[in-house]
Amino acid sequence: MFPACSCSVDLVVIVIAFFAWYILRSKKLKMKYWWMFIPLMFLVAIVFGFPMFLYFRELRLEKLNQN
Repeated sequence: MFPACSCSVDLVVIVIAFFAWYILRSKKLKMKYWWMFIPLMFLVAIVFGFPMFLYFRELRLEKLNQN
């Protein structure tokens, strides 16, 4: 098996795990525009989309804690 194939499989597993966690967490917190992070992952990069999701998640948690 080629190293590139192994890296691709790892990346697919990471993306699937992230999307499963991300969708469940977004709906639980009732985040607006939660779907925008999915195309962002593919258009920009995972290393940009994931931290951006975490940032918006923290904003939502702070807003919920203030109320």
